[in-house]
Amino acid sequence: MYQDNSANEASMQHTVITNGVNYDKHRTVHLEDLNGDLRAVYILEAAHGPEWWLGFEDGGPDQDIISALDGGIKQKIRDKEIMLVIVAADTKFDPTLTEDHLDVIYKAMADYELPAGSVLIFTESNDLEIYNRYVKNNGRMIQMVTGSIRDNFKEVREEPSVEKAMSLQFSRDFNSLNKSTMHNPHVAYHCYNILKNNFLKRGLVSLNYFVDERNGENPSVIHAYFPPIKEQAWDELMPKHFPRHVDFMPDENHFKPDDFVIPYDVFDASLLTVVNETNIDDPVVISEKVFKPIRAGHPFLYIGAAGALAKLNQLGYTTDFLDIDTSYDDIEENRERVLAANAELVKWVYRPRAEKIELIQAAMPELKRNMQIQPMHDRLLTETTKQARKYFK
Repeated sequence: MYQDNSANEASMQHTVITNGVNYDKHRTVHLEDLNGDLRAVYILEAAHGPEWWLGFEDGGPDQDIISALDGGIKQKIRDKEIMLVIVAADTKFDPTLTEDHLDVIYKAMADYELPAGSVLIFTESNDLEIYNRYVKNNGRMIQMVTGSIRDNFKEVREEPSVEKAMSLQFSRDFNSLNKSTMHNPHVAYHCYNILKNNFLKRGLVSLNYFVDERNGENPSVIHAYFPPIKEQAWDELMPKHFPRHVDFMPDENHFKPDDFVIPYDVFDASLLTVVNETNIDDPVVISEKVFKPIRAGHPFLYIGAAGALAKLNQLGYTTDFLDIDTSYDDIEENRERVLAANAELVKWVYRPRAEKIELIQAAMPELKRNMQIQPMHDRLLTETTKQARKYFK
């Protein structure tokens, strides 16, 4: 893998994969080796969002990602020696490709006479409605597949971690590993709710970076999550207990755990994972936070954007278990959805331990099936292989 700085010296990584469809990160083929007999997949990992890599954003490339390709590479694509794969599957906010974005891609393909099907795009958006409508009206010049690189973890066990927690004589009712409350009023409310209900000893709770922004530029945003709340109650509880760390040792730079490491030590000692997604606004963004308990075989309560659980269902994951009322996922208003989800945590903690164990045991088939679903990260490779075979046939 090396850098292609042809687009305004903007960093775009790419890898050429040998033999058309075989993936091996240690092997590359030089472009001069392609002579019509060898077919290759050329991968560009697009930085930032589509506004950036399609040339819309100030300070970004002044060309779209296709136009910025070296002329020799574009010729190889025209000669069907290369299929171009654009991996745009790690865009954290607003990952959807709009009709304006697709217009740029189609125009670039027409300008450089790239064959239909020669471009495959992976996007983290799980909604392909715009793409399907566009290709219906304009032809299927490109293939688009949903994927993610955020469910790729370094070590994954085969056995569900919650089994170990159930076998202990004592385990915590839940874990809640939060990075920070900066600009995240829903996380602030969640952590305050834990303190208000005296749940801190019932769970393994981290709040890695706590900043009280009530007197900042937009204090009403945080206050909106605490009606009614007395200033004295907040002032006494929050600074006394946070920041707090149970999953790593912090440093002066607010170091946080590796996103690609599952915190098994925490999962092994608790019965439920509470996931506060960073982004709870539209569009739905599903991060590594919820894939960690899924891959670890741990029950979870997921607080994300409206419809986040529905998106997980569309991907094949079961999200209804432990008698948790997941109808909060349908609530459009952020504050009301956060309040409703946290109310489910309160109900869970107050259940007798024997009842918790019984509910988890009943959910084990779904938890194990969730673990066995192919990670979306692996889908990137599987779909690349499938599309390359089809294209080069």
